[in-house]
Amino acid sequence: MSRAGAVLLVAVLGVGGTAGCTAAESVPPVPPPSAPTASPAPPPVPASAPGDLRVATVETREDGVGPGGAPVVRWSVDWELRWAAVPGAASYAVRYASAEGIPAGAAADETTAGTSLRVTAAAGTSSPQRHATERDAGLLLTSSQLLVSVGAVGADGSEGPATGWVPVGDVPADGRPVTTLPHEHAPGEHAH
Repeated sequence: MSRAGAVLLVAVLGVGGTAGCTAAESVPPVPPPSAPTASPAPPPVPASAPGDLRVATVETREDGVGPGGAPVVRWSVDWELRWAAVPGAASYAVRYASAEGIPAGAAADETTAGTSLRVTAAAGTSSPQRHATERDAGLLLTSSQLLVSVGAVGADGSEGPATGWVPVGDVPADGRPVTTLPHEHAPGEHAH
């Protein structure tokens, strides 16, 4: 091979001996040192209990005919509790208790993403003459037997402070339910 042919072959193959690559291209670049990454901070536990509790009743009534053709009223009264959103809350843990005993630290009975809760407080079938009396008696019985408490839950499942226990069915004139007992839930416990 002539000297001109050898120079041409070196130019085509390059210094590293691979066609189309130069010595600089055949060595992979060294990556720059990476900065240490900080792990994300855990989501905060909600700092406050749901506030501005308000309650109302939603009543349904259907007039119909009972056994033997007698007129009847089929009725139900739902009790609807609403509260203000808590900053940092992903959901809300709802606990129920009977007046006979309040479970301390018990798991939530249900969770809700919204800021309201509807519970059937009383329902029945009555004669038209007894409808109002039986409805009021049913609401009184429920409010003396069933309590509810709501706590805000963070994204990691930790629960912040909860509301006090409120009697289901009891609706004060101003719509603000009366808390009967404090809730003994320890902040930071998991809601499930």
